[in-house]
Formats: sequence, C-alpha cells, structure tokens
Amino acid sequence: MTLRDTGTGHVPVNESAVGVLDVPAEPYAAGAATYRLALRRLRHNHRAIVFGSLFVLVVVLCLLAPVYARYIAHTGPNVQHITEVLDINGKSVDVVSLTGVPVGPTWHSRFFLGADADGRDLAVRLLYGGRTSLAIGVMATAITIVLATVLGLVAGYYGKWTDGVISRVFDIVWAYPALLLAIALGVSLATGGISIGPVQINSGSILIPTLVIGIVYVPYVARPIRGEVLALREREFVESARALGFSNFRIMASEILPNLTSTLIVFVPLQLAHSIILEAALSFLGAGVQPPAASWGTLLASGAPLFNVAPYLTLAPATMLVITCLGINVFGDGLREALDPRATVRTGY
Repeated sequence: MTLRDTGTGHVPVNESAVGVLDVPAEPYAAGAATYRLALRRLRHNHRAIVFGSLFVLVVVLCLLAPVYARYIAHTGPNVQHITEVLDINGKSVDVVSLTGVPVGPTWHSRFFLGADADGRDLAVRLLYGGRTSLAIGVMATAITIVLATVLGLVAGYYGKWTDGVISRVFDIVWAYPALLLAIALGVSLATGGISIGPVQINSGSILIPTLVIGIVYVPYVARPIRGEVLALREREFVESARALGFSNFRIMASEILPNLTSTLIVFVPLQLAHSIILEAALSFLGAGVQPPAASWGTLLASGAPLFNVAPYLTLAPATMLVITCLGINVFGDGLREALDPRATVRTGY
C-alpha cells in the first residue's frame, strides 16, 4: 500500500490492483493547482488529444501553403493554367478541357488534387483558403470574446439600468438568427465597405466578414458571462474588496474576471468552430470573402456548379471544413470536462 498524488491530495493505492483509479474531485480554489489538475484530466482524455492534434495538423499544413506552392506545385493560388497541357502517364491532358471540365487529381506534385474551372491548382487554393478561413475565425473569436467579456462583466456587475440597456441590445441581436443577420450585415458592408472617421475598410477586405461574425455572436457568449457575474458579485470575497475600498474597476479586474477564466477558456474553441462555419456559409452565399481570394467557403461556391463532373472541387474544402470543426469541437468538449470541478480525476496507466 502506497500513497499516490491524485491532484486533490494523497490517497492510499494498492499497487497490485490493475486498472484505472477514479477519484472524485474535491472542491478547490481557482489557481495554479486548478489548471494543473485540468491538464492532468485533459492529458488522459485520449479522444480530445487525438482530435486536437488533428486540428493542429490542419493549421500547420495551411501555414505551410507558401512552401507547398513555391517548391512543390510551382504556382500561386490565383495563377490560371487554362491553356496548359499535362503529361500524365504518357498521355497529354488539358488542364481544362474544351467542354470546361478541369483535370482531376493527378497524385503528382503538380495539380495534386486537380484544378478548378479557371485552371488554378486546387491543393494550393485549398491551403491558402484554409489560412483565410482560420485567420477570420481566430480574429472573429477574439472580437467576440473581448466584447462579450466586457459587456457581460459591466451588465452583471452594475445591474439596474446598465444591465437593462445592455440586455435589451442583446435581445435585439438575438432576435435574428445568426446566419440571416450576418448575411444582411455582410451584404450591406461588402458593397460599400466601412468608413467611420479615420477607419477605412475596403469592400473586399477580410476584415468585413471578421467584424460581422465577431459582432453577431457577442450575445451568445455575453449572456452566460453576465449570469456568472451576477452570482459572483454577491460572494464574500467581493464584499470584502468593497469593504477595503477597492474601486469598481479594480473589483471587476482583480476579483471577478479571474473567476471567469475557466468559462472563457471553454468558450474559445467552441466559438472558433462557430466562426469558421459561419465564414464558410457567408462566403458560399457571396456575403463573406470575395473572389478571387480563396477561402473554404468560396471554394465550395465555385465547385458546387461542377459537382456532377468534378465532385472533388466540393469534397476537398468540405472535408477540410469538417475535419477542422470536428477537431475543435471534440477538443473543446474535452477541455470543458477537464475544467469541470465536479468531474472525476482519472489516473493510471
């Protein structure tokens, strides 16, 4: 009989026992020990680790898009090869046939996944499109998390008319489905861009769908944060801070915000997946990224009319989109379980 550290204390363990030891997690204070325990839980969640690694692999491949384009494909994402002829197994094949059908996957360094209707390398555009979709998703998620945290914190802490005004704004945004509201904002801003004082954003900039997606999802994150702040502001440590003469800003920044960290960490991967999916939907409908710029949504839109003769034009970006969002969601679920203090600590080998 020996003692083993479970993250919540030392418990006796029979070394002759075979299997996994489930120890109920005890309540603990937020701090470094909390995240060490969460990391231990996450490390033993093999499903979350596998899908998280899959997402990291997609990110690395997209970041290496310039390397692939320059040294392997020897072309750019917008370079057209309509008139070129390929030598495949001793046969001459047009990149785009006279009937408008592009060449399919050749499994060689050139046109590995085939070409699109304009003779552009699909694999190169797929990787560059992933860079665009991931960049928009990350920036939009950052906008959503920051705005939702600030508004939810202010509304929950001050209450009264401040909470009433902010909550009514949330209700107005929440009254419209996220996709319909994003389409309306995207179309209106895509035609004329944004011009507010010194801020000038052209109509074709990826910042427009980024701002639209970031703003549309704010109520969905701010509502739960506001609810937690309403409960936290009545806790003893907040009352003690008020008794010590702390300002409202200091109480929110140093007492309440650190207790929201776990919630925000859980929201980030889930919101990232939602942002990537919404960007693809907007770009597919013409209200997001504008051609010839590549994103997974624009690739889906350009490949849909040729699905009967060239299904790979649609299947390739759709597969990347599914793998990315599935990896983020499964890893996010594992992260939520790891940060849940009511979960069990799973140790053993």
